[in-house]
Order: sequence, then structure tokens, then C-alpha cells
Amino acid sequence: MEMPTIRLIIQREIICAEVSLGYELPRSVCSKMKVKGVSLNAGVTNIGYITAFDGLNPEQYDGQETGEYFLPIQFNFGVRLTF
Repeated sequence: MEMPTIRLIIQREIICAEVSLGYELPRSVCSKMKVKGVSLNAGVTNIGYITAFDGLNPEQYDGQETGEYFLPIQFNFGVRLTF
């Protein structure tokens, strides 16, 4: 079993940047599916901010509000089969 990954950045705000999880199915389950291994993974990036900043994006703030929006939240999923 893979260890979950959580990446936080603490500056003037707390940025929850990335969370990822991975899991390998037990060999007994894989043998019933006639494969050597199955790995599943999922992740989320650009999750959100905890900040007192009133503007649109605290990461892009350099003294002037430029109107830049937050980075979009991205989800990813994957399956790896070993034959």
C-alpha cells in the first residue's frame, strides 16, 4: 500500500496544493482477474486556500490586484495493470 501524499504550503496563507492516494489490490484478487497486479491511484491538485486575503488569488498578489483567478482544481485517476 502506498502512503498518501499531502502537500501544504504555509506563507501568508495556507495552500492545500496536492493530495494523492494509491492502493495495490491483493495478489489473491489479482489472480482471480488473471493479472499479476493492479494498482489504483487518485489525486487532487490546487485544492484551496485558507487566508484572510480579500482578492481573487493570494498567490498572484504583488501589491496590486490584477484580477487573476485561482488555479482550477484538477482531479486525476489511474489504473495500472501488470500482466
